[in-house]
Amino acid sequence: MNKKGERIISLRKEGKTYGEIEKLLELPKSTVAWWLRDVKIPKSLKREILERSREKWRKSIIDYNTKVRPQKAAEIRESIKKKASKEIKSLSSKDLKLIGCALY
Repeated sequence: MNKKGERIISLRKEGKTYGEIEKLLELPKSTVAWWLRDVKIPKSLKREILERSREKWRKSIIDYNTKVRPQKAAEIRESIKKKASKEIKSLSSKDLKLIGCALY
């Protein structure tokens, strides 16, 4: 076993996730998974890793739903408004009354 493999295994036994090991050692996740294919860790450590992962997922979902998603929706609304304003040049008051009646 080489030093890279030993380092991967020791990091996993310390409780690091595949993703954390991948970033720390700058390796592909497939390499990390290959080295860890036969490594067994205690259930308590597995639970700890899973809880940390779940917390990261929660934060990511909250960030996406509170920051990214509303911004994307605003951009889509703006592009639709611009497209509609190009298609509909101007409306007379008569046109607006007809549209209002039709919607009513």
